[in-house]
This record gives sequence, structure tokens and C-alpha cells, in this order.
Amino acid sequence: MFQDIVEASLLFDFYGQLLSEIQRQVMELYYEENLSLGEIAEEFNISRQGVYDALKTAQKSLEHYEEKLGRKRDFERRQEIVNAMEREVEEIVKLRKKLNESLRKISDFSEKAGVLSKSQIEMQKNIEQLSEIGKNMRDDLNKLIEY
Repeated sequence: MFQDIVEASLLFDFYGQLLSEIQRQVMELYYEENLSLGEIAEEFNISRQGVYDALKTAQKSLEHYEEKLGRKRDFERRQEIVNAMEREVEEIVKLRKKLNESLRKISDFSEKAGVLSKSQIEMQKNIEQLSEIGKNMRDDLNKLIEY
């Protein structure tokens, strides 16, 4: 039931402007204002059956628009990509923190020993590469969000 309401609300967000004025108003009152069929019927001075029919017709229209245009499906696909990229960025941030900690330990050790190790230099390069990858992923994420 709840999933049906979410689905109808999403479709309404994408295609509500394509509905007739009465269908749009009935959908808004039912799904957004949470009015009952009876309350909506009183508002428009029509029967509950008339409200029910208007809702069902509007829902079928919204489903038809989605079937033809696929805006909700595209939105959900983009959202999955954005979520995956956010997880990747979080993983890169965690790896960067670990590398920084390791580099700090190596640096402390090198300082005590008075030498600069090759692994320290290599780790610094890895951190710089990870930073660049993270920056690129953030840029890609922002482009997707803007799209």
C-alpha cells in the first residue's frame, strides 16, 4: 500500500502537469493532502465514485506516460549511479585516510632514522592519485546530479 502511494506520487511529480485540471486537483488532494474520497467528493460536489474514477483514470494516464517516456525509470537509474558513486567516493576517502596514517607512521620512523624511504615517496604518489580519482568522481557525481 505504502509503495503504491510512493509510486503514484513519483509519477505525479514527473507527469502531473500532463493531467487534466480536475485529475491533477484530485490527485493532489488524495495523495498530497491525504483527503478521503468522501472529502474530495464534497469539495467538488461529485460522488465518491466520480472521485474514484478520476483517480483511477489519472493513475492509468500517469502509468501510460511513464511507459512511453520513462522519466521516472531514468531518474531511478541515475539515482542508482549516484548512490554507487557516493559509495565509491566514501571508500576512496577511507583508503586515503589509511594511506595518510601509514605515511605519517613511515614519516615518523624515517625522521627518527634520518632517512627518506622509497615506500614513503611511493605512498605519497598513491595518495595524490587517489585524491585525483576522488576529485574526478565528485565532478562526475555533480554532473549527474545537475543532469
